[in-house]
Amino acid sequence: MTLRVIRSAVDQNGLAANFAISQTRPDSWLIRGIKLIPGESIAMFGIGSALMTNSGVYSLPLMAALAFGCMVLTAVFRYLATQNVLSGKVQWNSIGIAVFTTFLWVLALELPKYLDPAFQIYPALIAFAWIIVVPLCYKGNTS
Repeated sequence: MTLRVIRSAVDQNGLAANFAISQTRPDSWLIRGIKLIPGESIAMFGIGSALMTNSGVYSLPLMAALAFGCMVLTAVFRYLATQNVLSGKVQWNSIGIAVFTTFLWVLALELPKYLDPAFQIYPALIAFAWIIVVPLCYKGNTS
């Protein structure tokens, strides 16, 4: 997966002459972290949660359905984003990491409501530790 927009070369007929995505250097820790944090799903979950709470329809089954929908959305987006155009291969590790990250963020945002005040910080600390440590282990694009 690349965050760069790379144009393909076009011949005189307007057809793509070659389509190759190149990576000039390995991804840094920050780039790997950005690629693995599913911002679109976390934003959707935050907005959906706020709408449910403000409209008075907040319930645990609805929140679980929203969380599940966000994880499915993450899997679909990441599948499409990581699929190699030429070979068709998909980066399953990054998809799994992004889906699990969505799960951890949902827990960090919702679980404290059901915990004793002394333990409410732990879900957020676990999510924070996850997004710091995973980019150290997962190498992303290496060349």
